Amino acid sequence: MNWNEAIELYYDYLATHLVDTDKTAIEKAVSRKNIVADLLSSMPSLRDKCIEDLTPEIWIEALRSYKESDRFHRTWADLRNWPRYQALRACVIFARDGYTCKYCGPEESMVKIFNVDHIVPISKQGSEELTNLQCVCHRCNKAKFDMPEEEFLQWIREIKSR
Repeated sequence: MNWNEAIELYYDYLATHLVDTDKTAIEKAVSRKNIVADLLSSMPSLRDKCIEDLTPEIWIEALRSYKESDRFHRTWADLRNWPRYQALRACVIFARDGYTCKYCGPEESMVKIFNVDHIVPISKQGSEELTNLQCVCHRCNKAKFDMPEEEFLQWIREIKSR
């Protein structure tokens, strides 16, 4: 999937799922679509790749290069908490994972609100590497909170066995 396809898919998802009191979902989706395209324009090592071709090394190097060139986002926490980066990250992870929750699966996926989840939470020294990021529905993300994935899966097994 190329970036234009990924961005359009992200736009379509946002246009049907965003709720905002100040803007319509379409206005918010257009804004995020433009944000992703604009940020991507300053990251040629990402822009020139298809989503499937992004390796953890390419992703981290692109983020590191951007972080070093940007005077406002010098730390990983600054970058991670920046809404523009969060939109780019969501576009990549949602497209890579096919807009499907990694925990509860594809049933009714298009009606779900998705989040980018850290498999190993930031609070437990997790990173922004692609291998530590996954698409999950809002419900599963809230339930997981800051549990590492294995602990969360164990919790789910225990609940199902009751």
